[in-house]
Amino acid sequence: VMRPPYGNIDVTTDAVLQAHGYTSVRWNADRYDWNMPGDDPKTTQTILERVQQQFNFIADQAASGKVFNQSILDLNHDFQDTTTSAVQDLITLVKARGYEFVT
Repeated sequence: VMRPPYGNIDVTTDAVLQAHGYTSVRWNADRYDWNMPGDDPKTTQTILERVQQQFNFIADQAASGKVFNQSILDLNHDFQDTTTSAVQDLITLVKARGYEFVT
């Protein structure tokens, strides 16, 4: 599995990865934690609120018949202390909504 830097990948690069047995993994939800103060306790709360917003969006789409199944591929950065400290709460929040983590 390989996450391309910045999520940038083209058809040629993807073909080379596949030829060598790799799968490119990208995300559909970026919390922009990389752009938040890493030492501000409010950042952790902001990250959790943004995850909740994603759940609300999915629920609204499902209620209107637009989306019936959704995966959340969440981008977070381990260089932010506030992000790493939010991971356990993120896991709890995701599982409480009925999602499961898979590889």
